[in-house]
Amino acid sequence: MGSVSKVLELLESCYVPKLSRNLEERESHPEFQKWDLKLSEHFSGVLNLLTDLNVNEDSSQASVLSSILILYSQLVSKGPWNTKQCDECAKKLDCEMELLYETTCTNLLKTNKVKNTQEIFDKSIEIMHQKLSPDDFKKYPALIEAYCLIIKDVKDYNVVLNPVSVLPVSILLIEDYVIENKLKGLKTCSSLMKCLSTEHFKEGNYYEVIYRVMKKTILERDLEVTKLVLECLFDLLQILPSQAKVSTVDNSLSVILEQMYTETNLYRKKALFGFINKIIHIHGIHCVKRTMFLTVICDNLDICSNSAVKEILLSEVLECLENWIKYCWCVWKLAPNKKLMSALIKILYVSCKEDDVAAKIQNIFLTLCKLCTEDEQKEIYNNIKKSALDVKNLNEKFAERLGNIKDSLV
Repeated sequence: MGSVSKVLELLESCYVPKLSRNLEERESHPEFQKWDLKLSEHFSGVLNLLTDLNVNEDSSQASVLSSILILYSQLVSKGPWNTKQCDECAKKLDCEMELLYETTCTNLLKTNKVKNTQEIFDKSIEIMHQKLSPDDFKKYPALIEAYCLIIKDVKDYNVVLNPVSVLPVSILLIEDYVIENKLKGLKTCSSLMKCLSTEHFKEGNYYEVIYRVMKKTILERDLEVTKLVLECLFDLLQILPSQAKVSTVDNSLSVILEQMYTETNLYRKKALFGFINKIIHIHGIHCVKRTMFLTVICDNLDICSNSAVKEILLSEVLECLENWIKYCWCVWKLAPNKKLMSALIKILYVSCKEDDVAAKIQNIFLTLCKLCTEDEQKEIYNNIKKSALDVKNLNEKFAERLGNIKDSLV
């Protein structure tokens, strides 16, 4: 047992030490130089003890292997602490693991060569969470990287996840003001969410904690953050317990539509529209509650009359309207949405030479027409007929498109 205690002590002494200041608060940290010296002093002792220790037969196998996994992940992580010695130590540690277990450190949690991968995973997560507290996590940048590296391949591990145990570090990172940390948190959260199911949230309400963090992070303007938070949020919404799903999805749609109403960045709009398109399919008829939806669609159709904007946004906007019609056609009324119909005609004009786009616009317009009353359809028919005649000499292709709509309304 003494040998196990000694190897655990030596392994921890080889970790990148806690910084005296947060990583972003100064350009250089003396602790990184100290780490290089510690590796020179202690690492060979780790290898010697591992060789002598029969970890396969020891009850402390999970403790030793989880510490090895954390150390290795720090050694191969990228950051200002990384030196040539780190690479050499990582290679030596891999060689030792191959001798002892016929596997590398990278594959430790993916292999059947080690019996208790669940215990090793749980123990490594526990060790990291103990150090990565809300007050101190930014003083352990290499440990953050180790967490990210371990979680990145979680889908390949034969382990059962507990959201309450594995997600706190991700959430800490997402809530940090440093964009780089937000991105790390969102990437690890995404990896974890893809391995979770409704069963993981049957008891307790930890999904509410995750949702609150995602909802707050949606306000972040960085495009990459936006894309990742929408991905995480959608993964969460799909696996919510049934009693919370409708209200949470509805709240998400409301928040996104409010963002869309004021958003000016076209690429962020595109990402938000992509999210709404997916939300409509899981929220279905419940989307009718969001009366702002058609206002947002109309406003964005209108700006798509600009060719540069059209190139970025139009496809997503039209798909969104198509999906809304599929589930919410029963609440369509022409009177409050004449501006939307006009916007469709305007976009048909600028897209009249693009057969696929024009056909889609015509189809949407006709579908909405057929949801109108007979009197309204007659009014639309007469307006289209007059417009087709007025523009015939100015834009023959557009006039032809209007003629197709008119003929379909007969």
